[in-house]
Amino acid sequence: MNGKEYRRGEIARIADALDLSIETERIAACLLEIGDELRITNGRRQEDLICGAIFLAAQLTEEVVSPDDITRIAITRRRDIFRAYKALKDGLKLYPEPTQPEKFVEDFVTRLNEQCDSNLPDDVVERAEELIARTDVSGRSPMAMAASAIYVSADIEGWRVTQAEVARVAKVTEETVRENAKRFESRLPEYNY
Repeated sequence: MNGKEYRRGEIARIADALDLSIETERIAACLLEIGDELRITNGRRQEDLICGAIFLAAQLTEEVVSPDDITRIAITRRRDIFRAYKALKDGLKLYPEPTQPEKFVEDFVTRLNEQCDSNLPDDVVERAEELIARTDVSGRSPMAMAASAIYVSADIEGWRVTQAEVARVAKVTEETVRENAKRFESRLPEYNY
């Protein structure tokens, strides 16, 4: 098996495990081929490049995937994914729009319901998306902001979910959830912690 076949096989395996579209899979393969031609990929591990290309392709196709999702499937570290992602993004002069926190809300609520038996209703999703829309989230981690919005929204709607549960699902710390929840409090004068 040559390098290109290995890459395509790994991209297909990871994309399938993450339930990504064929379009994202093809874009990731193209990013690596163009990166090879421009010598952007020289000196980097294949696994890191593959994961970085998948992460970049997912952003370009606006599919929700985090580096933590990728590290659960691939044999690479989060830091190395970001390095490969940055090398490809800068080398190819691709600047995707930042991922919006709203895109993570529904996925996180689904995970909470599955992992913690929370049974959070759609009202929590709608309220969290509304909170995010009314709050300046620029420069903040979209996953952290989504997690905090879910925590506050669940509390407002009368559903019990802990900071620890939300933090675990979003792969952020409890402190991050707590601090970002305060941002949403300022948008809800009727809400008291």
